Amino acid sequence: MTEKPTAPTANTSKPVTTVVGLDFANTAIALPGGQYVDLLGSPASVNEWLTGHGLAPDNADVQEMCATQLRALREHVRSLLAARSSPAKTPRPSPPANQPRATAT
Repeated sequence: MTEKPTAPTANTSKPVTTVVGLDFANTAIALPGGQYVDLLGSPASVNEWLTGHGLAPDNADVQEMCATQLRALREHVRSLLAARSSPAKTPRPSPPANQPRATAT
């Protein structure tokens, strides 16, 4: 898979790639036996993840409120990705109102 670089972030000269969204969604990892690892489980780990992806400086001093908001955002991103990857759940678009519909004979 090739990564498509975009514009550099405000905090660093490293470009952000389109893979960051998927990496962000996958920061909660399910393990066997009902266990899981949350890479955004604490403010320090959030800061480490953001820094590692070039999205924040090393000294961002992420607070618990911000970490909680990022975890909530992650769940919304995961829901959006799940909806887009499941064509059976995606409703088919309706034809335009001025276009006649085909009828079965």
